[in-house]
Amino acid sequence: MKYRPDILIIRDILNSIDEDGTTISLIVNRAKIPHDRLKNKISQMMKSGLVIELNDGGKRKYFLTDRGKHAKIRINEMIIFLKELGFIDYIGDNSSVNRSSR
Repeated sequence: MKYRPDILIIRDILNSIDEDGTTISLIVNRAKIPHDRLKNKISQMMKSGLVIELNDGGKRKYFLTDRGKHAKIRINEMIIFLKELGFIDYIGDNSSVNRSSR
């Protein structure tokens, strides 16, 4: 198994969050990250203003802020650029890149 840099983990988390909000368990499955590690990353992303947590009918859901939406686009572009330059040799599952165009 290849090492996944933090930038790819952040990309995968951002790409996992839908417009109508996403539960933590769905983000875990989509981003392929352990629950405890995801909670730490989500907490950092909330402090950075990329993600907010809201109660939606008794379920906690995560939503991208405007800043998070902008970061998602920029990070995806940056990863592609770094791959082209040869700085990243692994960009992960293409489904998360495709999800970003939704």
